Amino acid sequence: MSALDNLKKKKQEFIINDKEFLHSLNDLAKKINKASDKAKNEAEVVSAFDVNFVPFVKDLLDIDFTPNKEESIDTVKYQSEGRKNKKGRIDSRFGSVIIEFKHKSKFKNKVDIDSATEQTLGYLHALNRDEPGQYVGIVTDGLNRKILMNNQGEVTISSLEKFNGDILQKICSLFFLMEKKALSPENLVYDFCNPEDSISNSLISSLLNTIENSITGKTQMLFNEWKELFKLAHDDKSKQTAIIERKKSLESVCAHPLNTNDEEYKVLYALQTSYAIIIKIIAFKVISKVYRGENKKFSSLINYDSEASRLHLSDLEDGAIFRDYGIGNLLEGDFFSWYCASEQWNDGVFEQVKKVINVLTEYEDRDLFNEGCQVNDLFKDLYMGIIPDKVRHSLGEFYTPPWLADNLITEASKLSNTVNWTSLDPCCGSGTFITTLINKVLERQHPSKEEKLKDVLSSVQGLDLNPLAVLSARINYFINISHLIEEGDEIEIPIYLGDSSYVPEKISIGNIDCLKYEINTLRGSLKILLPLSAVKDPIRFSKTMTTIEQHIKNLDSKEIYDSLCGLCSSDDLSKEIKTSLQELSEQFVDLEKQDWNGIWARIVTNFLTTANLGKFDLIVGNPPWIDWKNLPAGYRDRVKKLCVDRHLFSGDNMVGGINLNICALISNVAADNWLKDDGILSFLMPQNIVFQQTYEGFRNFETTNGRLYLQQLFDWAKSGHPFKPVQMKFSTYFFSKKAINYKKGIPLYHYNKKPKTPSLEHYKTTSSYSVVEPVFNIVKGVAGNVHKNNTAFSYAENTSKLKGFSKISGVSYYDGREGVEFFPQELFLWKFIKNVGKKAEFENYQGNKSKYKVPLQSIISETKFLHPLIKGINIEPFSIKEIEYYSPFPYEFGSRKPLVISELTKESPLLAKYFTKNKSVLEQQTDYNDRIIGKNNLSEFYALARVGVYSYGEYFVCFRDNTKWQAAVVSNIETPWGESKRPVFQNHAVSISQREDGSYITESEAHFICSIINAPIVKEYMEKSSDSRSFKIRPPINIPVYNDSNPNHKQLSKLSIRCHQLRQKGDSIDNELNDIDALVRAL
Repeated sequence: MSALDNLKKKKQEFIINDKEFLHSLNDLAKKINKASDKAKNEAEVVSAFDVNFVPFVKDLLDIDFTPNKEESIDTVKYQSEGRKNKKGRIDSRFGSVIIEFKHKSKFKNKVDIDSATEQTLGYLHALNRDEPGQYVGIVTDGLNRKILMNNQGEVTISSLEKFNGDILQKICSLFFLMEKKALSPENLVYDFCNPEDSISNSLISSLLNTIENSITGKTQMLFNEWKELFKLAHDDKSKQTAIIERKKSLESVCAHPLNTNDEEYKVLYALQTSYAIIIKIIAFKVISKVYRGENKKFSSLINYDSEASRLHLSDLEDGAIFRDYGIGNLLEGDFFSWYCASEQWNDGVFEQVKKVINVLTEYEDRDLFNEGCQVNDLFKDLYMGIIPDKVRHSLGEFYTPPWLADNLITEASKLSNTVNWTSLDPCCGSGTFITTLINKVLERQHPSKEEKLKDVLSSVQGLDLNPLAVLSARINYFINISHLIEEGDEIEIPIYLGDSSYVPEKISIGNIDCLKYEINTLRGSLKILLPLSAVKDPIRFSKTMTTIEQHIKNLDSKEIYDSLCGLCSSDDLSKEIKTSLQELSEQFVDLEKQDWNGIWARIVTNFLTTANLGKFDLIVGNPPWIDWKNLPAGYRDRVKKLCVDRHLFSGDNMVGGINLNICALISNVAADNWLKDDGILSFLMPQNIVFQQTYEGFRNFETTNGRLYLQQLFDWAKSGHPFKPVQMKFSTYFFSKKAINYKKGIPLYHYNKKPKTPSLEHYKTTSSYSVVEPVFNIVKGVAGNVHKNNTAFSYAENTSKLKGFSKISGVSYYDGREGVEFFPQELFLWKFIKNVGKKAEFENYQGNKSKYKVPLQSIISETKFLHPLIKGINIEPFSIKEIEYYSPFPYEFGSRKPLVISELTKESPLLAKYFTKNKSVLEQQTDYNDRIIGKNNLSEFYALARVGVYSYGEYFVCFRDNTKWQAAVVSNIETPWGESKRPVFQNHAVSISQREDGSYITESEAHFICSIINAPIVKEYMEKSSDSRSFKIRPPINIPVYNDSNPNHKQLSKLSIRCHQLRQKGDSIDNELNDIDALVRAL
């Protein structure tokens, strides 16, 4: 573009945003109104527009506005009888904008308006069909108008409003924008993450160089506190692969080896800071557009020198620019503002920031058209483009597809009794659910822009613990409502930094209702005790805490104290409260003296505000799916009491009673603090929550305000992995206080992806679920409780099936035992090669994905302590597949302790030598395994987890604990070296060998148990009562103690023996299974 073209563009942009221009357009609109009101037909309405508006645009804006008239187009209309082709003519088209005119007599009632809208939509669909893109349609009678948009198939429609200067200004903006870049996720990724010339990479490099080579004390403080918040895993052996991949990704960013944990943190800090800088500058560009005449300020940033740029960015980071315009809680100072401090700023950072500004001058403030525009998460793709996927995944960051959020919100709102609902996303991330919620509120009818803005701000709120996510969500929120903001409006962006699992505690101090909270810093804890009256008005509280920031910088504890007292009701200022406020004031000053402040007052503001958000009709979102054992130790300790108090643990330590997923706690806390009595809580959470023993307490869903019940369930297990590459099965849960009898079942919907339909990757940016719905086959069923002694759910096709499951469910007299943890497999799994005299030769197992790189070895050993190994995959119905591996099991019969090394050396010297040779690897047992083995039994470095008296016996019933429910009876197995040896079972192969009194089961008893486990009704029940990744090792089925005098018991035992014989010959067992099924149903 030439310099002359640039000047022309600047002139056009200035005119379009000038207040006088809008006044002129209002006058022009009145002329069109008057002429249209008198018009005798549609042609005169068109003439009123062309005579008044077209020459005005050409003369004043120097835009060659010559629209195509009566353009012929083939439209497609879908009716009940099928598809119908139809010819149409567009009244007026200019590029991607069409205007359809109607006479007022054809635009006066709902039927007329809907017909005109459908006609215009048909034109937009046809244009998008022929050349996919973004098209805008305006349908008007010169007195009123509607705006329609088709964005590559996704449609949004505005309400009917007056034809005035605003619509003419929007049309002018559209003509201008046709040569401007749309502020879209695709364009942002292209401009900032282009691998050939990545602006974000250059910015990251400059920031990292600053952190690594010239970090200041204040930056070090912000970095350390940020690091404390993120707590990357470095030593977790269960996540070793992910940790290695994350490190490699970070090394590719910085282009040099990372030798320490701190170096990894610094690269991640630079990555997140660069992303934060880009989206904050975008926010400034948008606000420059909102306040007419200020756009010049953004374009002039290009000409700022280094110090002027730093001062401007410092004001931007501090939020002063936005607060001056009446916008609070948008940019309020955070962990990522360090780069523009006077002592930290440098020419390298300046040059890279200038490049960011230069690129953004080519963008319009919003995508094509503000009103009626599809609201979306602008920054999700940019974030994924800047932060490597291995890094994001190691942090547990997987974004919800917008269409999935739309599905959840749509269904949750249907269950709500409130049309104009209010909503909260307590784990809002960058804002996928927030933007979907905003879009739905914008679709409501409002008398004015002012009322629409108020409705959005009061109806959609969010919070998150991740400061970068909060920043993204706030700016997303602001940009998506910016078209509703007028000069003079004062608003607070209702997205808060807070912990949804640890909300400030409400306590009473001498009859004064207070909030108690503690925020840990590396310089000590900020202990906060404030009367509830202090945060009663969130906007006043926020503004006062902003003022307090300046008092903190002035080291003026008295002013801080006075300001805090000013927030409180005079009746609440007791001696104890005043003392608490004084201590907090002094803590703020003390942190400032240590150069350890700048963010804490605002963090306090956000965290305390979360306790006073009020109650909502809808609580929706996708909380983090993090198992208890994977939480940072400090955080786990802090919330443990909450889980105990809320009865969320199952109470069964042996079956994962303390392995709760954090999303369960967040659900409980969110419902307790923010859900209205008739509200709906709907979250995306792991499927196993309805099945596993771990969630026994959570499924009761007791809160201080009453119990919640699961109303319906959407199961996405076979939907095609919307969170790809994550393949964890999940469901949409809908809870409310409406009492439900789970024995009768609740509605269950399986969303199964149809074969030969596009991958869900194709829809990753699609906002509307209705666009994606055709790829799913939705199968209805029921989910309910069938077991008397637990709260777990079972799936069934119908209520009749559910009743059938309840008849065979119950308590097993026999307990299953998990297999041995042979760890690492590369040392304990041996494949037989040949006999060598009285010894034998083996090769050790080689796993492609193993983190232990144990080389392939030729192992010669005595066979005394070698046993056939049964893995889960060896177990089939009434059959054991051929044994592939043998395992050293250095235990005497009945012992939980292995032989000590001196005894093992005597009994099996070659095996003892083998263990000693590999001692360093064997000693890398996880803490988890050590706890299972127990201190008393951890007598040698080769001790194995899950060895007990149950590991010995003559007959075993073994079954799989995952994937397939099937069982077999096994006893001694012939080995290739000529011995008959008792098998050992690896984890995932569960075995039953004992009765309740510890005595071992007989052969007949084993076959009786095996028949029941393999019964078709039991198989169906177990598979419909688990996520298939983990069947219960204590089967929740009725297995009575074997009675040799009971003919049904004896018959079941004989049928199992018969089935084993038939399977060995390869014959069918269908008839026997039918007999087994009938007997089991009759037990």
